[in-house]
Amino acid sequence: MNITNNKFIPLAIPHIQGDAVNRVKKVIEDNWVSSVAPGVLEFENSIANFVSSKFALATITGSAALHLALAALGIGKGSKVLVPDLTFVATINSVLAVGAIPILVDINNYSWTIDINLTKEAIKIHKPDAMIVVHTLGHPAEIDEITNICSENNILLIEDAAAQVGAKYKEKNIGTFGDAGIYSFNGNKLFTTGAGGALLIQNENYKNKAELLYKQGRINSKEYIYSDVGFNYRMCNINAAFGLSQLEYIDKLINLKLHLSKVYDEAFTGIERFSLMPRLEWSKGSYVWLYSLKTKNKNESLSLINFLQECNIEGKLFWNGLSTQEPYKKFERVLNGTSELLSGSIVSLPCSTSITELEQERVIESVKRWEISK
Repeated sequence: MNITNNKFIPLAIPHIQGDAVNRVKKVIEDNWVSSVAPGVLEFENSIANFVSSKFALATITGSAALHLALAALGIGKGSKVLVPDLTFVATINSVLAVGAIPILVDINNYSWTIDINLTKEAIKIHKPDAMIVVHTLGHPAEIDEITNICSENNILLIEDAAAQVGAKYKEKNIGTFGDAGIYSFNGNKLFTTGAGGALLIQNENYKNKAELLYKQGRINSKEYIYSDVGFNYRMCNINAAFGLSQLEYIDKLINLKLHLSKVYDEAFTGIERFSLMPRLEWSKGSYVWLYSLKTKNKNESLSLINFLQECNIEGKLFWNGLSTQEPYKKFERVLNGTSELLSGSIVSLPCSTSITELEQERVIESVKRWEISK
């Protein structure tokens, strides 16, 4: 079918629900706009309840949550932290921000998450203090096995689940398995507060430390007395109000994303020029953040993106391996070539939950026209 409507279709934009404007307007009218407001605590409790986490702390960004997680767990100067080679730079930058040493570990080719065997090898060689596992595009890593490995080797585990709150490994929410986990609520995520994130913690001592640190390490609300070097990382009430207005619709948004992904999967299955992103049994029921296809190489990816651009459709290259990038080339790594192979060969397609049926048909039709163009 030739879809002729040429309206621009963006990659991923917010799908704002309900009374967001009124909720935000109310906190402004009440003059409760800072982080010192009851709405922030309400939002934290709501997130914790939604994902069945003992504690949740709302932060200004997902990157801040990662930095806070490492600091609260005592990871600092001289500590070694395993980091997957294919991830957003915030993962490794948070390690560097606390003065720790990242060790880059490659991913596997079946889930695009950190490779178990290479993780074991890296532990033997480098004796790390912590590990950050990234649930790539929201697809869960093999978190049961990773948790066991970390427990057996006395390694702290942080889950970078920035891509999506609500996604599950088997029946349990990602972000709640490790010593700490984080979400991002950036504007391109399915659930957004505009800007923001959350730190999830199951241990009360770690939670108390993180809570102290994200309020600048101040131990007395009446006096300016500090126990630690902290950060101004707590979410403000405007973002919390926005988030609370959206949280009641998150199940609806997840179902929309699941349907969108299913339609794409059915349309693109079996096409020779590219392959679908991972969808393994343990992630059954989990939605994806940015719906993506794997092409044969970077030239193919750029060709597809340029073709979509001519159709007024946004496509985007996904991450490149950290070990190939100038700021991170100096760090130790345990690689198998998978990250290098995937770098430049993953293309994300429009996947806003607000996309219409006709718009998605237009994306599908355009991708298929590109597929037969050579």
